[in-house]
Amino acid sequence: MKKQTIMTILLTMTLLAGCGKDPADSYDTKMSAVITEVSNTTAALDAIDPSAPDASDTVLAKLSELSASLHEAATLEMPSEYSDCEAPISNAATYMTKAYETYAQACSAEPFDAEAAGIAIGYYESSMESLARLGELLKSHETGN
Repeated sequence: MKKQTIMTILLTMTLLAGCGKDPADSYDTKMSAVITEVSNTTAALDAIDPSAPDASDTVLAKLSELSASLHEAATLEMPSEYSDCEAPISNAATYMTKAYETYAQACSAEPFDAEAAGIAIGYYESSMESLARLGELLKSHETGN
């Protein structure tokens, strides 16, 4: 589901970025770049071999990258017609930061804290759900619905 969500958002933003009609173009272009970063990082996260010796460190690094990308998106100057997108992108950024922080706690515990890792996964999934909602809203802007 998360790959499909990211790809939907990426496609929507790519289409919007090509319109060239109004002041929202700058926002569309910047958001498209951020969504591309998120998509690439999510794909890299999905490709991590959990049995690799450095898997935890790699997951932590990718969660940090996702958090930074989403915070970048949340701080973009948003045209008023996109105000309904503010909460989903803000929530996605907040949840991803919580995922990163909670997974970092899991990794620093001796032994590895599987319960904290499970909570981190929940935050990650909540972030992806917020991104899915953002994708729906961006699609509605594209179609005018």
